[in-house]
Amino acid sequence: MISQMANRHGKVIEPWVSLSVDFYVRLFIRVRDSPIECHRSIVKYSSVYQCIDCESYWLQPLGREVTEIIKTDVKTGKYKKYKQQGKPG
Repeated sequence: MISQMANRHGKVIEPWVSLSVDFYVRLFIRVRDSPIECHRSIVKYSSVYQCIDCESYWLQPLGREVTEIIKTDVKTGKYKKYKQQGKPG
């Protein structure tokens, strides 16, 4: 949730330390400006599906990274896109 809020403003967070003391949680993070990393963060999120009978679970990523080779980029010749993942089938 914190990462999603940072992505709305073109920022990325890096968690450093999380502490659980008594009845509250304290989280120390580093915030950086990086619009490119914001696009890459969709790969980290996923939906969790859990079986009722056997308690096993399956993670479905919300996005995936697709690398396409194009001729316009002189340095690497590669261009990365981030697409939404389809529904489970």
